[in-house]
Amino acid sequence: MDAIQFGKWMSERRRKRGWSSQRALVEVVQQDPLFKDTHISEDFLARLEAGRLAYPFRRNVRQQLFVLAWFLCTTPREVQTYLHTASLRELSPEENVLVQRLYAHVSGAAAPKIELLPVRPQHLVGREALIQQMLDQLGSMPAGLYALTGMPGVGKSALAAELVHRLAADSQRRLFQNGIITLSCKGRQGTAGLLTVLNELMTILSSPEENGSRSRSQAAVFSDRGVHDDKALISLFQQMDSNLAYMVDRLRMLLLDKNMLFLLDDVDPQFPLREALDALLASTPDKVQVGQRIVLTTSRYIPAPALVSLHQHVQPLLHADACMLLELLISSDTHNFVVLSEEDRQEALGKICTALGYLPLAIELAANALAVRGIPLKLLAANICIDPLHRLLDDAGILATLFEQAFSNVQQEQRERFALLSLLGPQVFSLECAAALSTTSWREEKNEQMDPLSLFASAYATSRSTDTSEGYMVSTTRPLEQQSVDSTYVAFETLTNTALELGYFVNSSLLERTSDTTTGDNPQYLLHPLLYAYAHVYLQRLERKRIELAWYNTQAYAEAYLERYQGNIVMLERECGVLLEVFARACQEQRHERVMHWAAKLAIITARMHDAGIAIRLLQAGIQASSQLENQYQQAFLSIHLGHLYCSQGRIDKARLCWEECLQIAQALGHPAYLWRPYLFLAHLEYIQGNLAAARAHVDTFLLRTRESGDLRSLALAYFKRGLYGRELGELETAYNDVYAALSLLGMLKNDPSFADQLLEAEAQAELARISGDYASSQECTTQAWNLGLQVSDAYTRAILLFVQARFALHSGHPQEAAGLASHILKQAPTAMHLHKQVTNLT
Repeated sequence: MDAIQFGKWMSERRRKRGWSSQRALVEVVQQDPLFKDTHISEDFLARLEAGRLAYPFRRNVRQQLFVLAWFLCTTPREVQTYLHTASLRELSPEENVLVQRLYAHVSGAAAPKIELLPVRPQHLVGREALIQQMLDQLGSMPAGLYALTGMPGVGKSALAAELVHRLAADSQRRLFQNGIITLSCKGRQGTAGLLTVLNELMTILSSPEENGSRSRSQAAVFSDRGVHDDKALISLFQQMDSNLAYMVDRLRMLLLDKNMLFLLDDVDPQFPLREALDALLASTPDKVQVGQRIVLTTSRYIPAPALVSLHQHVQPLLHADACMLLELLISSDTHNFVVLSEEDRQEALGKICTALGYLPLAIELAANALAVRGIPLKLLAANICIDPLHRLLDDAGILATLFEQAFSNVQQEQRERFALLSLLGPQVFSLECAAALSTTSWREEKNEQMDPLSLFASAYATSRSTDTSEGYMVSTTRPLEQQSVDSTYVAFETLTNTALELGYFVNSSLLERTSDTTTGDNPQYLLHPLLYAYAHVYLQRLERKRIELAWYNTQAYAEAYLERYQGNIVMLERECGVLLEVFARACQEQRHERVMHWAAKLAIITARMHDAGIAIRLLQAGIQASSQLENQYQQAFLSIHLGHLYCSQGRIDKARLCWEECLQIAQALGHPAYLWRPYLFLAHLEYIQGNLAAARAHVDTFLLRTRESGDLRSLALAYFKRGLYGRELGELETAYNDVYAALSLLGMLKNDPSFADQLLEAEAQAELARISGDYASSQECTTQAWNLGLQVSDAYTRAILLFVQARFALHSGHPQEAAGLASHILKQAPTAMHLHKQVTNLT
């Protein structure tokens, strides 16, 4: 045997084992957690098979050949042939250890595998990327716990089932050569549950003779006791001298050198997971690299980080995937859709998936209602949008039962406080808001006795004092309307207790934390639509007095918050959910004064709301209330914002009507400064349509009106807009003077600049660069303006920012940059068709 002959033999051996290319084998070796640091490369394998390495082999080459033997040999005889062919003789002590491990490895591989797998799911739409990610993670994980968590019904067990089936079918990776065992841990709690699981594992792993002997021993004890159920078995183990310790030690012996995956499905929060891991993952130091042992758990309960090697929190499906799953499940039902157009059908399916929060189990129930029980599609969609837990969806109460089981370990008081969270609406809410909701009594406003501590840069500052004496607390027995409420302060103890409760719900996957960072000081939370519906149903069981007090506290918090942060877009958006809930209640109660003032204070965030329908209804309600109160200024103010919303949706005629009506009111009221701004919006419409002269005429009128008021911000805006349109008309000198005037006016506001001032300054700097023909500087300033706009402006306004720069890029000889900006514009303003027509000219 020489180097060339050995190379040919290795090449044939590789192909025989199923690797058609050298790269395929190298990738498998590099993915193996035991050998990922051995540096076996495709180049090394190519030189080896080409006979370019000195034979017999020495030093590092010998070490790498031992590694390859783990993948190319499956029986002791093959190992012997491999060592002989590779001339691996006169082994060193370290090499002897490797050979012994190799023989142990192939002996274990030759033993029959244990494969107790769950039922494989038939439909797993939208999870392929997650499954591939988990497969890769398991391939590089030597040992430990992989925790799969998520809310009830999200499909954790289905994911785990698909995962283990793919692992069992992957003959090349051979990650778990001794098998995969699946056990259900549903209802297994405490030491008794752990003993039951360990006993089942011992039964699976032990030989028939050992199982027979143990069964006879247990049967004898049962005969003595006259009991033949699982409780008797548990009692037997508890009374044995070695009980749990014996079973743990015995299981460790049975698992010695075993390379296995254990799937513990539906682990109960009360299951002693730490003790189970001690039994399943323990190994002796000299055997630590022999086998790879992993415990994969599915549970809504998130384990402690100290126990977990990898953690995957499963989220509901994306909108498109949820709709695809529902369509797939009802594809055989043709009667339900014969009278519906494709557009109506897709709209109804989308509404169902959205109302159900894209939860896989709920979507399966919807498919069952449509395809099996024959519920009309539109009828089902209409009812689910009102009540996601409606009987038409779930006549058997499967979801309700599932949620009841999830709350089975929750104390009654905690469940009631969870139900109260539904008062905050289905939107995001903050820790402070939840604390206000759960407050049973409020501090009176006694600033001299308070030591404020700002915790979250929000409406609440909390007191370090925990004194609950009579002098600090408001009696809850007084009528609500007589209670003096200071919504800027909440007891520190209440905030702490609320954080503990919300943390428990997050840990149990019953509440989602939506903050960007897990360690942030501004935690925000969100109820899944179905859990929100469940909480709302449970709320009806509470005493009316308690609900009224909680709602009163919520209103007081919202009033104080809105008063404190009016004009602050970032902070208003942070509590947008509860503010909208209180606003909606005011509309229902026809409290016109509150509706008008709240609509005016919330108007600055309407254009940034994800649901434009809600924003439009808010402004329309404010306009109607203003009309009832005969407050023309507020009516015109809200109409300006409503026109902007219509414009961003491409409804130009309605937008123009709103702005023209506003100008008529401004004329009648005697020239209030802000109400002249529709001239800028009308100028914008002319600019988009290419009528630059008409656009500048509207700006000139606005500038004239603004000079009369002396409003510096409005003046700066007017000069900036006139400079922009002047540049487009080719009047560079006039344009330069106008933009420079805008920057000078903004400089006068340096002592108190708002985000809007900073944004306008960045836009003006970009315009100054365009006038000077400096494309690079204009691009830099536009990027700065874009970043500021993300915090204070809406998507349509940001699209216009890009539109101006794209036009300049095209005229400056940068067509590729213009085309790139055009694609971003279409994403920012997908419904603004009047803008799309002009964007097509940029590509």
